[in-house]
Amino acid sequence: MITGLVKWGELELARHGGLMDKGLNFFRKMIDKYEMALDIKHYSCLIDMLMRAGRLKVAEKNGFGDSVQYC
Repeated sequence: MITGLVKWGELELARHGGLMDKGLNFFRKMIDKYEMALDIKHYSCLIDMLMRAGRLKVAEKNGFGDSVQYC
């Protein structure tokens, strides 16, 4: 069984390794394939990964911002 913690670890590896495309694929699989309920740590990791790559607009284009509440 794959847990949210395992997938979060994969996102962290992609984020720190600069592997944005792999990170986006991991994120999409968590939603589409594994039907996981994601929490703020998953979304913050995704946003940080995109910001580091200078591609924050990708999040908006893919609708990732729809699920995130901003303070």
